[in-house]
Amino acid sequence: GDCTSDRIAVPVSVTPIPSAPPSQSPSACYGTGITLTADPSPTGTYNWYTAATGGSSVGTGNTFQTPALTSNKTYYVEHTTGGCTSERTPITITVTPAPDAPVVPDGPVICNGATASLTATSAQGGSFQWFTAATGGTSIFSGDTFTTPALTATTTYYVQTTVGTCISERSAITVTVLDPIPAPAVQPVPAICAGTAATLTATGSPDDYEWYDQATGGNLLITGNTYVTPELTANTTYYVQSTANGCSSPRTAI
Repeated sequence: GDCTSDRIAVPVSVTPIPSAPPSQSPSACYGTGITLTADPSPTGTYNWYTAATGGSSVGTGNTFQTPALTSNKTYYVEHTTGGCTSERTPITITVTPAPDAPVVPDGPVICNGATASLTATSAQGGSFQWFTAATGGTSIFSGDTFTTPALTATTTYYVQTTVGTCISERSAITVTVLDPIPAPAVQPVPAICAGTAATLTATGSPDDYEWYDQATGGNLLITGNTYVTPELTANTTYYVQSTANGCSSPRTAI
C-alpha cells in the first residue's frame, strides 16, 4: 500500500572488456598462404573475420591459416574472455609479387653419354634451385650453373629463383641427346710380312673416321676410311672410331 520496505543492496560486478589483440603488418609471397597469430600470450578465445563488424567467423583460435593470396588482404580478429568481447583488430597482409622465372638459354645438343652445363640468370638476384619436375619434387642442385650427369636420352630440367622467401615459377631447359653412333666395321686384314705396311679400311664415307694407337685417348694417326700403317716388325693393334656432328662412336680394334 503506502508502506515501503528497507532497501537491499544488489551489487553489479563489471568485467572489463578485454584488450584487442595487438596490431600486425605481416607480408606473404604471391600465391602462398600465411599463418597469422592473434596474441603472443593467448588467453580466452579468438575469432577471425573478413569484415570489421558483423559477418561470420572464418576461423577460431589463436592462429589462423589464410588461403593462398594474390593481392593484399585484411583480416580482423577479436578476443573473448569472461563472456566479454574486444573490438576487432585489423591485420593487413601485404602480398609480395613472385620473382620472375629465371632466364635460361636454349637447351644444348650433346653426344650420347656426355654431360651438359646449364646456366640460369635473374635480374632480381636471389638463389637458384634445379629440379627434374615442373612442380613439386626435391631440388637436385642449388646454384646458377648445373652440370648434368652423363645422359643417354633427351632430358628436361627445371630451375626456379628464390628471392627472400618468395619463389618464382620454374623455367624449363631441355638437353637434346643425339643417338649413339655405332662402332665402325672394318675389313679383315691378312697377315703381312715383317718389315712391310698394312692397309686398314673402315667401311663408309671418307673423312668420318679417326684412327688411333690406343683403345681410349692416345694419338690421332689419321682421318679417313683408310689408314696405311708404317712398316711393322711385330703384331700391332690399331683402333678406329666413327665421328658425326662432333660425336664419336666406340672404337673398333683391328
